Amino acid sequence: MNKLVTDDPQTNTEVMFNLAYVKDKEVWIRGGGDDGEDCTLIDFTNRMCERHDCLSYMIQNEIEKDEIDNTGDRLLECSMSGCSVGTAYFIAIQAAELRERLRMYEEKDADNQGRQPGPKHVGEWNDCPRCGKVLSPLQHIHFCGTCGQEVKWS
Repeated sequence: MNKLVTDDPQTNTEVMFNLAYVKDKEVWIRGGGDDGEDCTLIDFTNRMCERHDCLSYMIQNEIEKDEIDNTGDRLLECSMSGCSVGTAYFIAIQAAELRERLRMYEEKDADNQGRQPGPKHVGEWNDCPRCGKVLSPLQHIHFCGTCGQEVKWS
């Protein structure tokens, strides 16, 4: 399976799947800056609010730390009242979070694909004969938790 998560997207599809990402424990928007550079979600949201003449007290130069911490609360109120900026803010957070979770699965899958085939015995990985789920030697289960198939360990 081709990986969807990339830190250097080249195609429109790759950019779409990697538009919001996490860097230094903060959500960033790829190409979201005024000059097409990457920017934080806070900066992106503040520019959108300024352009839409809403939450103008949050303009970048006037933000204090406690106001940044409250941005989510303010934008939740906006989102609940139909503001598209608030809604976009939470969509970006969701996209970045899901991207990071998907990255974990893709890296785990890549690690499992790299294991060498060979005789299966206790201490080596095993695959469910019905659904193909990769089973850890630490589990050493007798029935697959996904499909219920009996798994024999040599």
